Amino acid sequence: PPPTDTPLPTQPPPPPPTNPPPPPPTNTPVPAPTAAPANTSPVATPTNTPEPGTPPGRYEIESEQNKNDCANIGVYGKVREKGSDRPVQFVTIEVKSDDDDFKGPYTDKTNQDGRYDIFITGIDNDDVDGVEFKAKVVGDGVESEDTAEWEVSTDCKDDEAIQVYEINWNKK
Repeated sequence: PPPTDTPLPTQPPPPPPTNPPPPPPTNTPVPAPTAAPANTSPVATPTNTPEPGTPPGRYEIESEQNKNDCANIGVYGKVREKGSDRPVQFVTIEVKSDDDDFKGPYTDKTNQDGRYDIFITGIDNDDVDGVEFKAKVVGDGVESEDTAEWEVSTDCKDDEAIQVYEINWNKK
């Protein structure tokens, strides 16, 4: 064959250029957790406001009734505006005794329905048998025209025995 003028390569061609490898990762510090913002309220912190005292005025007993309850010794009832069925809230009823073991005072305030409930002791307390109690409405500017009086009997078989006494009051 005739000679050609095509030179023959003496070395292999260089490889195509490559991108340099990425730098190794650096330790980036993770930001420290921040404390949650304090839950602040534009309203002032509430204070425990005491309940109002007994509404001033004159109170009288509307009705009394003994209840046979072979579980508890106590007093309950309601306070209403005289001549209406409107309940009187925040009236303090106080029960006392001359007996050292049950001297009291035992108290409760009427709720929004005018009701109160005073627990004195369980019926299993034989020491309460024969104890005389007195109840009245108390408070500043209060005149309790009546005082309820009764004697407790723990004899559950006696229909006339009083373990729980219901006293309903009128505010004049």
